[in-house]
Amino acid sequence: MAEAIRWEGWDKMEAKLDKLAASYPDAVTRCAAATGLAVLEDAKRESPTVPKKTGTLFASGTYEVFGGAHWRQCKLMVGFNTTYAARVHQLPWYGVHWTTPGSGSYFLSSKILRHRREYIMSWAQSVSRSLGMH
Repeated sequence: MAEAIRWEGWDKMEAKLDKLAASYPDAVTRCAAATGLAVLEDAKRESPTVPKKTGTLFASGTYEVFGGAHWRQCKLMVGFNTTYAARVHQLPWYGVHWTTPGSGSYFLSSKILRHRREYIMSWAQSVSRSLGMH
């Protein structure tokens, strides 16, 4: 299991989020949705990018926010919604002729691993701004 990501000042922000989240329940969901869009945009513009042979896979990016309005239960699911998305995502990088330069396997998970901390920080800062903390 992955270790929790911590950064300086988190305890203070955590206490403020707990106090204010009940007053603004849709702020957490709205900010998570913005983070989902950022993940999809990174998958489309950072190498390896989403393959774009016909455009169906490229255009099928989707996200869903669920789990409740409180920031501790909020979950964000991001993916590409075609029947073949997972198979293409996990194709081996060798021996595959990608039709779009820069595209390749692990076009989504590589961004999540690479920018995980930035996504979490961006979401937390966005929630705190929405709650009037900045």
